[in-house]
Amino acid sequence: MSYSQNVLSFAELNQRLHKDEEWLRDFQEALNKSNQIQQSVCTLLGSFQDRIDSLSANVATLYTKSSVIQREQQNIRKLLSTVDATIQFHGKTTALENTIRDGNVMLALDDYLEKMRTLKEAIAFFSTHLTYKNKLEHVKLIYEIGYSNIEAEFSNLVRYSCVPVDAKKLFECLDDDYGKNAIIPIEFFHDAS
Repeated sequence: MSYSQNVLSFAELNQRLHKDEEWLRDFQEALNKSNQIQQSVCTLLGSFQDRIDSLSANVATLYTKSSVIQREQQNIRKLLSTVDATIQFHGKTTALENTIRDGNVMLALDDYLEKMRTLKEAIAFFSTHLTYKNKLEHVKLIYEIGYSNIEAEFSNLVRYSCVPVDAKKLFECLDDDYGKNAIIPIEFFHDAS
């Protein structure tokens, strides 16, 4: 290999220089294009991040609002069930009041006792809701009337079912040993008639 073979001619060097310059221009254009693409991507990512932040804020707001709405729906359901129960107990107590005030216990004793149980449930319901204090007092009064009717009917049954016994005759029927340990005045057995 000689020196003359390694040395390039001016034309070859010039041609190589033009190729290198062209390659550098293409590289510079590619670099500029890459920078433009990078800026576009950064702009898109920034815009995307802004949208995500905006959506996140909207979702958080919607989540908060939906939880408030769910709580309000639960409160409305509770209120509706309370109103429904109130209406039922108001209706029942009004219907029961006439039956209880009539005092016909023995006509349908089981039905009468069931109505008394219903009144007791109404008392329990109205006592848990302070706004119904007047209704509670009214239902308690009806319940007491019903209770008095049952007591009076029981007293009548006992009175009509018992046979009066003369105390002297009862005393005569007792063994001689009965009165030794107990001191019972004779006036206790005295017939008032």
